[in-house]
Formats: sequence, C-alpha cells, structure tokens
Amino acid sequence: MMETRTNWDDVGSTDDYFIWTELFFGYTRSYLKEDRRGRFAFHLGGSVILHREETMPRGWIAVENDVTDRFKVLGQLFYDPYVPSYRERIQDRKTKNPFDLDFGFVYAYNENLRVGIHYQPYVILFYYKF
Repeated sequence: MMETRTNWDDVGSTDDYFIWTELFFGYTRSYLKEDRRGRFAFHLGGSVILHREETMPRGWIAVENDVTDRFKVLGQLFYDPYVPSYRERIQDRKTKNPFDLDFGFVYAYNENLRVGIHYQPYVILFYYKF
C-alpha cells in the first residue's frame, strides 16, 4: 500500500532532486449547441507521475457549457489522492478523500482576455492569448 505525503513542508527539500516523469492523456469532445450559440464540451483525462519512491495516478471528468457568448460554466469530478482540496487545507484534515469536485465560471472580456473563478485552487483564473 502506498503512503501519501501529508507534510507539504518537505516538498522541494534537498532530498527531492530525483527525476520525476509524468505520463498524460486527455480526450475532449465538443458539440455545437442546437441554437448555434455556443458549445458544450466533455473532457476525460488522466496522468501518472512516476518518481523513485512513488507512482501517483490522477484522473478527471469535466464538462463546460457556454451560457452566453462571453460566459462559461465549468464542472469537474477528479481523483487525486495526493493533493489536498481547498476544503481539506482550511479544515487541516489529516485524512484525504481522493475524490473531489470543482466548479467555476469564466468570463471573456474579448478574444484575448478571459478571467474566471474556481472552487478549488488555483481559485482565480487569468487567460491572455497573444
């Protein structure tokens, strides 16, 4: 059985200079809505981080829906037994639930600049396309 790290102060210590490798996969399917005013998208993904001492799997299912041409709603269910959720960090829990939810909103000021907010860290989203 794998032991998950609970003391995040040890991350980046001098004993942690070994190569980390991540294998990642993702699948996205996007549909134009019937009224042709936006899209609905479905995302499925996962990754495995390989380190000398542990193997760390992660996975997620997400949806996004264009409410208007500038406003988007996002939702995600994910499995990650290694990173504590926002709620667990605030409550300083010692046990980790590997499944969690995230939801958020994104507003597009124009084609290049978007801002958003999420329930899970990182809470504030800035997206700028050059």
